[in-house]
Amino acid sequence: MKLVIIEDEPLVMENLVEIIESLDYDITISATLTSLEDAFAFFDQHDFPDLFLSDIQLSDGLSFDFFKKANPQVPVVFCTAYDEYALEAFKVNGIDYLLKPFNDSDITKTIEKYYQLFQKAKTPTANAPKIETLIKQLEVQSRNANQNILIHSGDMIKPIKALDINLVYLRNGLVHIKTNQGEQFISPFTMDKMTSILSPTAFRVNRQYIVQKDIISHASHHFGRKLQVHLTIPHKDAIIVSKAKATEFLKWLESAH
Repeated sequence: MKLVIIEDEPLVMENLVEIIESLDYDITISATLTSLEDAFAFFDQHDFPDLFLSDIQLSDGLSFDFFKKANPQVPVVFCTAYDEYALEAFKVNGIDYLLKPFNDSDITKTIEKYYQLFQKAKTPTANAPKIETLIKQLEVQSRNANQNILIHSGDMIKPIKALDINLVYLRNGLVHIKTNQGEQFISPFTMDKMTSILSPTAFRVNRQYIVQKDIISHASHHFGRKLQVHLTIPHKDAIIVSKAKATEFLKWLESAH
């Protein structure tokens, strides 16, 4: 896989190169560019790579300008200190969005994501993911992740980020949510609406539960060809995936989301 890095901070560039060269993948860094001017000049003479790893705010403008004008039909991973560009990134073939400061694990995961999405087959097939489809999926995911849910409790109105919700469950007719911070609230939305908000990083395993992938420790076989979901957070009740949903759940569990 050929990779081009666009980054104007020398220490960040050095760190990216060091991490990528340490990965157990066949990756060639074709160029390290530091500005829009460099990018336009380089690709006036060279072919596009398989993947871009690019900062957004460069010394002479936003890298979006290059990607919109040059229009390379290859995926881009954006690395930036600012989160306000997320939706714009997904409009120019962005497949991931890393907030600085990132670490070795962040870069490793995003490279693995690229291989899962694009390198399962050496040649394009009818089943290969199309970049337009991926962009639409990521736009939805980004909007959902940045959506706030307003929780009303007495005189208090508290915004809860969808990204911070790790478990949703129905009890006594009320929809409860748990957050990554250990807080618990009553949701103003139905289970169907919460499923829509949290998809695709969460899965509705049955009528009572929606579970985020990040808090799943493992699944185990349950009687009647069902599955039991085991969490990394405390929760007293067993969470069971029905036989009808078991196959779909396992496919979701192994997906890149």
